[in-house]
Amino acid sequence: MPSILDGVEDKIETGLGLKNKEVECGGTTPHYKHKKCWLPKMAKGFDGSRLVEAIHKQIDENWRRPKRYSKKTSEKNWRFEKQTRIGDENKSPEVRLERAIVSIPKEVWSDAEKWVNQVPVASGLMNQSSDKRRAIDLVHKCENEVFEFIELKIKPESGYPLYAAMEILTYGVLYIFSRQRDEMKSAAKELSVLGAKVVHLKVLAPVSYYKEYGNEIDVLEDKVNEGLARFPKEFNMDFGFEVFWEFDMTKGLPFFPFWCRQSLREYRVAKR
Repeated sequence: MPSILDGVEDKIETGLGLKNKEVECGGTTPHYKHKKCWLPKMAKGFDGSRLVEAIHKQIDENWRRPKRYSKKTSEKNWRFEKQTRIGDENKSPEVRLERAIVSIPKEVWSDAEKWVNQVPVASGLMNQSSDKRRAIDLVHKCENEVFEFIELKIKPESGYPLYAAMEILTYGVLYIFSRQRDEMKSAAKELSVLGAKVVHLKVLAPVSYYKEYGNEIDVLEDKVNEGLARFPKEFNMDFGFEVFWEFDMTKGLPFFPFWCRQSLREYRVAKR
């Protein structure tokens, strides 16, 4: 089934210098999923501008495919709407946490109405069935038309920091691409997200998620921001890693770990 993100993983592999690294990384792709593959290379970094440009170019090429037969994109893309239902069979800690967050009543938490989850980014862009499961974990509407797009992680097994960063970066570039296409904006049910003045891309995880990493995380963050800076000022977007306090999910959602979140760099400085 065609996807608006066909070939993007390959461009990321190339941009990170991980193309054809089966021996070092194992046979499964994308290689940047594997810690042993990407971690040694982060010290040297990569060209963030070329990487972001390659992702954007690949999305544009996919959009222009002659065989793309869907001319009506889903109105659900970039919606600002809570998704609180969750099946009993869904044991994903990230899914259960994100839906617990958006289910907090506004009487308990004054900011509750400003948080939504599972925001679709690509539904129906290539055909009526494509990319329906691609979504941003959490979106936070801040003051003055500023938004946060958050990739939520609990354990490294669900995706190491580089993979999480590339996932939210890809969605960020797709967001900018969507802003550049009138047909996507006109299809949207409402335009609050697509009209953002500033977007902060975040990987948000407990402290333990980052415990094995040092300065290579800072290099990764800096390189992604160098890439995002290539876009015109009307698309004001940046990226960062954040932490929140540890808690035991088996005992329910505490009151409230996300209030205690901070940038990973700030946390490290405070702990010195």
